[in-house]
Amino acid sequence: MYEPGELKAVAVSTEKEMAIKSLKTTGPVEKLKIIPDRQSITTNRNDLAYMTVELVDINGERVLNAETNVKFSVDGEA
Repeated sequence: MYEPGELKAVAVSTEKEMAIKSLKTTGPVEKLKIIPDRQSITTNRNDLAYMTVELVDINGERVLNAETNVKFSVDGEA
């Protein structure tokens, strides 16, 4: 049985912490978070930007096991 909380793994070598990884319990999906790979693009037809879309809870934590349909549309010059 699982309980809400945080699972943390710490890699230790010669009594020194080398890496830490943690997973936290998240709440339900609250919103979409869109992250562009760059802040601006040129008007060159060969320039583009990739957008990463994440489903996040009220605290901005990614909800890794969530599934939903998302529809995108673009207005204006694109």
